[in-house]
Amino acid sequence: MAIPLPNLDDRSYAELTAEAQALIPSVYPGWTNHNPSDPGVVLIELLAWLTEMLMFQVNEIPEANTEKFLKLLNAPKWTRPTGMSLEEATRQTMRQVRERYRAITPDDYEHLALHDWAQSEEAAQLVQDTGQPQAAHLRRAKCVPRRNLEEPNLALRNEPAPAHISLVVLPEPTANQSYPAPSEALRAAMAGFSRPAER
Repeated sequence: MAIPLPNLDDRSYAELTAEAQALIPSVYPGWTNHNPSDPGVVLIELLAWLTEMLMFQVNEIPEANTEKFLKLLNAPKWTRPTGMSLEEATRQTMRQVRERYRAITPDDYEHLALHDWAQSEEAAQLVQDTGQPQAAHLRRAKCVPRRNLEEPNLALRNEPAPAHISLVVLPEPTANQSYPAPSEALRAAMAGFSRPAER
C-alpha cells in the first residue's frame, strides 16, 4: 500500500484573494477602498496569483526528488535496483527505516535480545562452538538501566551507574535444568552482539 501524499495545492486563486480582502478591515481599514483598480487590491491579486503558482509547484514532487530522498535514507551510494519501481523502492526503504537495529531505550535492548539475537552471527557462532542448537535461544530478557549488575559489591550494585545498562537474560532451559542461568559463553556472545557496530 502506497503512502498517501497530502494535497498541498488545496487553495484556489479566488479563495486566496477573498481571504486576504476579508482581513483588510480588521488589519488596516484605510489601506484600500476595495476597488478592482485600487493598487492595494492589485497587489493582493498579484500575491494570490504567485501563491497559487507556488502551491502548485510544491505539490508536484518529481521522481528525481523522491529518488534523492530515498538515497538520503539508505546510503549515499544507494541506487534503485533495475526493474524495481519507485513505489516498491519507497516501500522497501520505509520497512528498513522502521526496523530496530540499534538499542536506545530499555525496550529496544529487550526487543533486540529476544527477536534479533537468534539470527545474529554471534548466536550462530555460539551454537557452532557449543554444539547445542538451543544455546542461543532466550526465554526472557530484562534491561536494567543505570545499574551495573556485574558489580560484586552489593552496595555498589544498587547505586546508580550513569551511562550504564545491564541486560539480564534467561536462556531456554534444557531437559535437566530447573533453574537455567546464562553460561559464560552466552554472556560473552551477547556482549559481542550488543557492542556498537563499526561504520
